Amino acid sequence: MKGQRRYWTIYGYLFREFILSFMVAFFIFFALFLVNELLVIALRMQKKDVPVSTVFMFLLYSLPYVLSYTFPLSTMVSCLMAVGRFHSDNEMLAMRASGIRYTNIFVPFCFAAVILTSVSFVMNDYFLPLGMEKRYSLLNKVALSNASVIFEPYDVSDPIQGKIIITGDIQENLIKNLIIIDRDPDSNRRVIVSRDANFRQNEQLEGVMHLNLQEPFMVSVDNDRRNAFNYIRAREADYNILLKDYVGTAFSSSDPSTMTSSQVRDMIKEEKERLNDSRERQKERVSFQLYQLQCQYNEIFESTLRQREYRQADINSLVNDYENYMTQKNRKIGNRSLSRLETEYHYKFVLPTGCLALILLAFPLGLFSKRSDKAVGLGLGSIFAFVYWVLIMMAKIIGYTSDFSPALIMWMPNIIVCTAGIVIYSIRLRQ
Repeated sequence: MKGQRRYWTIYGYLFREFILSFMVAFFIFFALFLVNELLVIALRMQKKDVPVSTVFMFLLYSLPYVLSYTFPLSTMVSCLMAVGRFHSDNEMLAMRASGIRYTNIFVPFCFAAVILTSVSFVMNDYFLPLGMEKRYSLLNKVALSNASVIFEPYDVSDPIQGKIIITGDIQENLIKNLIIIDRDPDSNRRVIVSRDANFRQNEQLEGVMHLNLQEPFMVSVDNDRRNAFNYIRAREADYNILLKDYVGTAFSSSDPSTMTSSQVRDMIKEEKERLNDSRERQKERVSFQLYQLQCQYNEIFESTLRQREYRQADINSLVNDYENYMTQKNRKIGNRSLSRLETEYHYKFVLPTGCLALILLAFPLGLFSKRSDKAVGLGLGSIFAFVYWVLIMMAKIIGYTSDFSPALIMWMPNIIVCTAGIVIYSIRLRQ
C-alpha cells in the first residue's frame, strides 16, 4: 500500500508539472496561430472598411481552427519542457535512483495525452465544423456587400475555372474598367470588356455574386473557323460568378469542413456507391465493345476467306476499333470528391491522436538531454512541432491531389512520429 501511495504521489507531481508546462506552451501556440489568422484574413478585411465587430466575430469563429492545431503541438512542447525541468533539477535522477522505471514516469504523461486527445477530438468533430460554418456564412455576407474584399483594384486574378478577371479602380460595389476572359457555352474563348460593373448578390441563387455590366463589349473566337470571330455590344448585361471560387470556401452543408465525422462518413458511403456504379457501367461498355470487336473480326475473317483477299479499309477500321476498346478498358474511373472527403474524414482523427503520437516522441527525446531546462525543451519542441505541422499540411495536399490512399497519406505523419519515438526509446533503454 505504501508503494502504491508513493506512485500515486509521483503521478500527481508529474501530472501537475506537465499541466503547468502545457499552459505555457498552449498560450504561445495559441497566440501564434491567432496572430496568423489576424494577419492573413482579419487585417485584410479591416483595410476594406469592414466593421471591427465583424472582424472580431470572424476571429471568434476561427478559434476552433486555431485550437485544433494548438492542442497537439502544445502537448509535445509541454512534455519536453517538463522532462527538461526534471533533468535540470536532478529530479529525474532521483526518481531513477529510487527504483522508479521510465514506464512509471511515462504513465501521467500518457494519461494527460489521452485527456487532451479526447478534448481535441470534440473540438475537431463538433466545434470546428460549427465555427467553420459560421465563419463561411459571415465571410459570404461581407464579400457580397463589398467587392473590394474579393477583388483587388488594378489586379489580375489567377485563372479559376478557366476564368480570368482584370479589374480597374474599385469603389465599394462598383468595379471600373472590368475585363473578363472566359469561354462561352460552346467552349469558344471570349473577352468581355465593361466600363462599369455593379457588384451585388444574386437573390435567386445563394453563394453567387451578380455583376451588372454597363456598356459591355464582347468578342468571341470561333473554334471551328480560323480567323472568324463574333462581337456583341449592349447597353448592359448580367454576369454571374460563383463566390466560392474567389473566396476559397464552400457555401453549403456539403462541404466536409462544416460537417461532423459521421456526416462525412455517410457522404463517403454515397460517393463510393456512385463510383462503383460508374465502374460497373464502364465494364458493361467494355464488354459490349469487345463483343462488337469480335463480331467485326469474324465478319472480316469470313469475308477474306470467301474473296481470298483482304481490304485495307476493313483492317484499318478493325485497328481503330481495337485501339478505342483498349483506351476504354484502360481508362481509370476516379472520384476527386471521394478523395477529398476521405482526406477530411481522417484529418478529423489524425490531429487529435497527434497528442498521443507526439507524447510518444517527446518523452524519449527528453530523456536524452542530460542537463536541460524548460527553455531548451521549448526551443527543441517548437522545432519538432513545426516539422509535424508541415507534415500534416503536406499530407492533406497530397491526399487532395494524388491517387494514393487518403487514409495512408493522412496517418503517415503520426506513424512516422510514433515509429521515431519507439526507436529513440529503445535506444535510450540500451544505454
